[in-house]
Amino acid sequence: MVINQSLDAYLRNLLPLVALASMARSKNEDRRRSGRDRRQRQQEVESVRRQFRELGERLKRLVSDPRLVDEALRVVEETLQRSSDVKEVQAALKKWAAEKLSEVKAVPSGIPYCAPGDPLIETLRREARMCRGFVLTYEAMLSSKGLWGVSSGPLYSLFEVGVAIHPTLYTVYLPASSVKGALRATLVSLCAQRASNKRECIHLAYELFGAAEDLQREERMLLEKLLGREGLRDLESRLEARTSCLVFTDAILVGCENSAESCPIFEPYVITPHYREARSEFEAQPTPVVHVVLREKLVFRGCIATTCYCNSEDTLRKLASLLKLKVAAPEYMLAVLLKTALSQGIGARTARGYSVFILKELIIYR
Repeated sequence: MVINQSLDAYLRNLLPLVALASMARSKNEDRRRSGRDRRQRQQEVESVRRQFRELGERLKRLVSDPRLVDEALRVVEETLQRSSDVKEVQAALKKWAAEKLSEVKAVPSGIPYCAPGDPLIETLRREARMCRGFVLTYEAMLSSKGLWGVSSGPLYSLFEVGVAIHPTLYTVYLPASSVKGALRATLVSLCAQRASNKRECIHLAYELFGAAEDLQREERMLLEKLLGREGLRDLESRLEARTSCLVFTDAILVGCENSAESCPIFEPYVITPHYREARSEFEAQPTPVVHVVLREKLVFRGCIATTCYCNSEDTLRKLASLLKLKVAAPEYMLAVLLKTALSQGIGARTARGYSVFILKELIIYR
């Protein structure tokens, strides 16, 4: 497992610099609205330069590494020398921060996670043995650029595009809810394509993986298309915010393709939306957005376990039968779903090839 203190140190030092970027944004908006002449704009740039320096001096007392603030101020100064457009300061600071984060490396700590010796998996195995269930551990490797947790987390406040960072382990992780939701969506899709009885198959899928109290709009539209309006009402009345029959853990970053070596975690990246506020082609304004994505070849490990309060193995057998899949044991049905979900992508921008995984290792404990 990677417990990356250097990532934590970078975040603690880079996040206060959001104030610099925020000020750059607000000053640029003021200048754009006012429409001042060249001399007045130059005076404003001088004023902004002075404010940046004053804010930088205050930030030095807040961060543990004042050298980062000095670097940021040099970026500000260099940008203002090239252009009087203060908006470019914001873009330059984001680019600089993305490059700094690309220096953070995944260094295996030697602490087991979802592996023999981890108290968590020993507890899951004891409970599984009590009800004759199983525990499945897996390692999944990114085969493309990765991106998830885009609307939250510490990096969201810096780049407006986030990445999921574990709140206590200081490392990148794939939330358990994302894995469970991806498996459920994969199973519903298979039910729609292959099941002899689509309604029963979808009901079993939601009984196995659970559901939120209120289904999301896109999910409701898909289920209504597959089940009809009455079938959707029947499904919602039977579920009533049912919890999952399976226990999912977060999938934590444990290393790279070559587990003996360290490797970079992040990669600077740019997307350029054209139609953020446009109503026609004539109003299109390309706006580069600098952020970071996860590099390929990062390896994540997680666990999935049965529970004693519902018969998940029987449900998996029924699903295999409805989908006409020949599996030797119910745990292999779950393995098929996991491999399929990982290969289709878990996270953001999966339709464009992001966040696709290869199932590298699978171990089943009984």
